[in-house]
Amino acid sequence: MQDALSHGAMRGNSWKVAALLMLFAVAASIEDPFLPPPADAITGQVSIDGEGADGVTVTLDGVAAVTTTGGGSFRFDNVEAGTHTIAVSGHPAGVRFERTFQAAAIISGGGAAAVNFFGSAETALGEGAAIRVAVPALGPQEARGPKRW
Repeated sequence: MQDALSHGAMRGNSWKVAALLMLFAVAASIEDPFLPPPADAITGQVSIDGEGADGVTVTLDGVAAVTTTGGGSFRFDNVEAGTHTIAVSGHPAGVRFERTFQAAAIISGGGAAAVNFFGSAETALGEGAAIRVAVPALGPQEARGPKRW
């Protein structure tokens, strides 16, 4: 009798086990953005004034190129071990980057590297533009020069 009860209980829980297995299978197939990149990958972000910049071209060794998406993100997979040059181009006019190219190293046996580019929009003054600078007025003592003891 005890055997029959536990066998019935197992049969009643089999749908729960199947549901859990399906849940784990679905969860495993979703790429987690917080996991490190796969081995042999170079990833990074291009930012302009602190905001991710989509539509910027990023080049690996002057050969392979990708365009930034998803808030300025880029990724090169299956990169051979060694030192590589990553460069940015095709950014909006008037944007200046600290660096437009950087080195990234992939170690043999599987490694990953992250490379980020930071830019800022320049404010250009046209020809003949006036610049106003506020200068505090000098009092009588400051106008005569520093006080000597």
